[in-house]
Amino acid sequence: MIASILLMSCGGAATERSMAESDESAAEETAMDTTTAAETPTSSEAAAESADGIAFSLGSRSISTGAALYTLLQQKQYYESVSSSYYSSEMTAEDWQEIQSDGNTLAQNLTRSVWDTLCDDLAAAGYADANGIVLTEQESSGAEQKAREEYAAIPETDRTLTGLQEPDWISQKQLEALYEKVKEQVSGSYQKEITDDEARTMRYYVFAVSLDGTDGVEGLPTQEEAERRMEEIFARADAGEDISAVAKEYGYNGMEDSLSVGVYDRDENAVRALTLAAGESMTFLSDEHTLCGIYCLDAQDAELTAQRKEQMQEEAREEYFRGLLDQWKAEAEICENIGRDAFSRIL
Repeated sequence: MIASILLMSCGGAATERSMAESDESAAEETAMDTTTAAETPTSSEAAAESADGIAFSLGSRSISTGAALYTLLQQKQYYESVSSSYYSSEMTAEDWQEIQSDGNTLAQNLTRSVWDTLCDDLAAAGYADANGIVLTEQESSGAEQKAREEYAAIPETDRTLTGLQEPDWISQKQLEALYEKVKEQVSGSYQKEITDDEARTMRYYVFAVSLDGTDGVEGLPTQEEAERRMEEIFARADAGEDISAVAKEYGYNGMEDSLSVGVYDRDENAVRALTLAAGESMTFLSDEHTLCGIYCLDAQDAELTAQRKEQMQEEAREEYFRGLLDQWKAEAEICENIGRDAFSRIL
């Protein structure tokens, strides 16, 4: 994950192949056993993994084993797609068994995440049933149409692997639609007081200079020379010239970017940048041979700050609904008919 906009802009960001870790409560659970995937089963074998092909149930609501396994397969394929496009390499079985900071493997954490998400769907449905929240005919038929289209596009190999049947996927899509309706009704109007200072977002220009000593490149400036050139660029920007155009005169390509308070608190360069007033500048080494320059265009951009405030409001709504979901799940008697080892054929 990119650690900092500033470092990314200057080419000094570190990346790590990783997926989001589970929440703190999940991290306290005992790591589950993950076995080597068995040979591809038939649909009937997949359905037989749990009683009557049901993986999870709550009252009259249920999620089939096929839908559960296919949901996990979708997430696995998504992560592999991201890995392939970002790293230009395919994820291997060894990557999925890589131990994370919580002591679990990537495979275990992804399985847990999907498991919890499916239980979230049922918990929300339980709340809906208890409070008279139902899908309209249009909403239900829309979810059904979406499910049929998605099912038709699923490769036969994936259907066979998971045992997914069309009626099961229709039921799952309708359950997900109900989840979204409950979420909107319960948390859509939730508002948290957020000040402009809390959402303050600065706008800045950033550019980088490769320094003498960069492998395979001759004629590059020393750090002292590069800092002197940057000061010249900053001075001309202070005098009213377009900093982007001035930087290009010196052969430097940069970009305009933004940074919000509280987003990169662990990045000392980001924290330092947020102290700049409009027209102020700073330089820093992103690595041994790269000097970065930051020029503050606006210490508190009104439009960007408003956008950040709305983003923070949405995050607050998500947190509020997450708390309700956890409460509903704790109170609900969700029947889990499928063991997590059943997911090992996918991971």
